[in-house]
Parts: sequence; C-alpha cells; structure tokens
Amino acid sequence: MKHFKDEIDNIKIPDSMNDRVRVGVEMAENERKKRKKSRQAISLAVAASIVIIIGSVGALNETFASAVKGYFSDIKKWDGTVTGTEFNQASNDIKVTSGKISKEQGSVIIPIEVEILNKMQAPYALIEVLSVGQFEIKDSEGKLLDPTSIRFVSNADIPADYTISNEENLLEEVKSENDKKRIFKADLVIPSQDNIEVIISSFQGQAKADAPIRITGDWRINVSTN
Repeated sequence: MKHFKDEIDNIKIPDSMNDRVRVGVEMAENERKKRKKSRQAISLAVAASIVIIIGSVGALNETFASAVKGYFSDIKKWDGTVTGTEFNQASNDIKVTSGKISKEQGSVIIPIEVEILNKMQAPYALIEVLSVGQFEIKDSEGKLLDPTSIRFVSNADIPADYTISNEENLLEEVKSENDKKRIFKADLVIPSQDNIEVIISSFQGQAKADAPIRITGDWRINVSTN
C-alpha cells in the first residue's frame, strides 16, 4: 500500500493537463493535508483537555479534603434509638505520641501522651475527663495482641460522683505550657514484644452529669521496644 501511495505522490501533473483537472487534484491534495493537520490539532486539544480535567479534579479533591472537618452525629441502635453522641473525623484535632519505654518483669511500659490541639473547640471545651476508647495493638508480624494482656495505668483522680464506663482506660490530665492545648497521659503496659503498632480509633470524653461522648478518628504510633 505504501508503495502505491509513493508512486501516486511522485506523479507530476503535466502542464498541458486541463486546468480544471489540475485544480481539482490540487484541491484534493490540500484537503487531505488539512484533514491531517486537523486530526493532529484535535488530538492535541483532547490531550490538553484531559490534563486540565485531571488537574481540576485533583485541585477539587484537595480543596474538598481540606474543607472536611469534624462533626457531631447520633449513635443509634439497629432500631433507630439514639444511645449517645459522637464527634467524628477528629484525627487532626488530637495528637498521640509515645515516650521512652521501660521494661519490668516481662512487660513493656510505654508512656502515651494525648494532646488536644485546640481546647476551646467543641467538644474538647466541654469534657472534663478523657479515656481511650476502641484500640488494638499489633506485633511485628501484624498479629493482634490479646486485649486481656493490655492495660493503661495512670494517676488520674476520679471524682466520687463520677461514673465512667471505661474507667480502666482513663487518662491523667497534666498541666500544659500552651494555653490552647490540653495534655493527657498514661502508661501502656503490654507483654514483652520487639516492635508494635498502636492503633486507636476512638477516645471517650465526659463531663459531670453528662453522657459520655465518643470521639472518633485514626491515630497510629509505631513503637520499637528493643
């Protein structure tokens, strides 16, 4: 096919050929070239449009992600009965870190610090005590540690008229040098392990005479116990 095309392209139009025929051939050739350029232009335009769309979607997603903030919602049973309140998407409101570990009689003691970054923001301005809610710990192989072998130890004072549902995971509030923050601490005691990952999915805040409020998010800390 290419051979025939080359042969056709090499055909010279005789000077004696009828002007109308020559013009017709030249118009057909010009039209073929225009269509080729048009296809190239369309391809470039489509490619540019795709780049713009992808960039716009990326920017939109980034804007949307930055606009997402924590919000309150009801905790409901299967029949729709409201059993409590929770504050969702609080991962950026609370910072969780670990301190220098120690070992004692086959156990590893890991100091955990929970830092509320803006104590004036709801619901943090309303709570008086804070405890760890749902959490799990994985070993170096990704296996879950037995929950019964894990405990939190703190020096938190529990008011006599307080009833705390998960008192065993209560954190002690300590003085913060930053007026905007609140800091809570406790020691996480686990069986001897090499390396672990602590995954916390909720905290529980409470104030006197108020129902507990669940604060949900995703907090992860990796701890080397060597």
